[in-house]
Amino acid sequence: MSQICLEQIDGLSERIFEIDAQIQAASRRTPLSARLRKMPGIGPVTAMAVAAFDPPLITWYAGTGA
Repeated sequence: MSQICLEQIDGLSERIFEIDAQIQAASRRTPLSARLRKMPGIGPVTAMAVAAFDPPLITWYAGTGA
């Protein structure tokens, strides 16, 4: 039983490593997230989240969003 659990952990760890590598690569390709990653405390996941959910500033008119 413990062998099955250890095999599952190994499989999940490998998958997490692959996804992490994909996120890191994607955050280097996107200019905004690449710039954000240069800030202290901002890693690839945070940079990608900000780049994905932060609309361009041109969409805001006079800071009101209208």
